[in-house]
Amino acid sequence: LGKRVNFLDYTRHQDKVILLYTFSTVKCRLNKYSITLIDDNTNNPSLEYLDLYGNRIGIIGSKALGQNLPNLSLLKELNLSGNQIDDEAITYLSKGIAKHSALKKVCLGFNNISNRGAEILAVECLGCNNEHLDSLNLHNNPNIGELGTRALIQRGLACNYFLKEMNIDWVRGADQLLLEEMNMYLELNRGGRSTLRDEVLEPFAWSEIFREVSMLSSVYHLVRFCPEMCEFNI
Repeated sequence: LGKRVNFLDYTRHQDKVILLYTFSTVKCRLNKYSITLIDDNTNNPSLEYLDLYGNRIGIIGSKALGQNLPNLSLLKELNLSGNQIDDEAITYLSKGIAKHSALKKVCLGFNNISNRGAEILAVECLGCNNEHLDSLNLHNNPNIGELGTRALIQRGLACNYFLKEMNIDWVRGADQLLLEEMNMYLELNRGGRSTLRDEVLEPFAWSEIFREVSMLSSVYHLVRFCPEMCEFNI
């Protein structure tokens, strides 16, 4: 299986010894038949960092991991980059991610996620206004086209007030206008959009507000791309 490192790692911070529970199997060539290793090491309730970068866990491994995520009550970071994760695998992982109350950072780069998987992530992990997730990394998923990118931003991020970072570099559908829209929402979140929601907008019907998101986004694109078609009287 290759080498296993950092299962129990002691580090020093400000002259204090801190015990970090981590499990890393970077490029150990795990595959769907090595699920026992995942099962054996994802039932530790003290696990805070889980790094499975560069393996081949695929659908079966994603299903096992998705089912075990609720047991990892202290897990903060999850790296599943380069694991042959496709849309079906995302259906299992997204449920575990959405229900996890401590998970802050998820990396799903270098996988086989396409439009359907992006839509699942948007609805399950972002559109539900997930309050714990700070960072979602989807870089180098070239099968995500314009529809998937729009879903992530307009059906997910537009309705999420807590995500601070989202990486969609080298995603086929990430054009300049969508990137600008994504960065706009992220900047609002970093500036405290959740506070504004709680203090000012709480009395409004949120379903009505969310219904207008796609329309407002279309107007934004029209003004940005075809300003000559818009007339403003000041």
